[in-house]
Amino acid sequence: MSSLTEADPALIEMYQNEPAKRAKVLRRTVEHSEVLLKQFCHPWVEKLPKVRYLVASGNPFEQILDAAEDQRIDLIVLATHGRTGVRRLLIGNVAEKVVRHATSPVLTVKPRAVSRRSRATGAS
Repeated sequence: MSSLTEADPALIEMYQNEPAKRAKVLRRTVEHSEVLLKQFCHPWVEKLPKVRYLVASGNPFEQILDAAEDQRIDLIVLATHGRTGVRRLLIGNVAEKVVRHATSPVLTVKPRAVSRRSRATGAS
């Protein structure tokens, strides 16, 4: 038994350009994510001597550990969702996995601590 597939000649160019379009969308998404990351983090890290921003795709746990090792990161800072109990067990927790497996120190920040900091700096 054999299968025969036929493409519409009018769409062949669209199919040929699809990988290039995907790569362009991915590149723009990464660039935009870098801008958003810098805007979000700037108030907290602007006075630190050396800060690197990295945007990557894939398994977050693996990407964080790989980047920390490859770039010899001194400190990994992660925000947590604040899940506890059964929800954390069922959903999983990237921050917890990173804390357990990272070779460098890990600082986790709870969502409430971030909002307190925002109010404190806004009130000054």
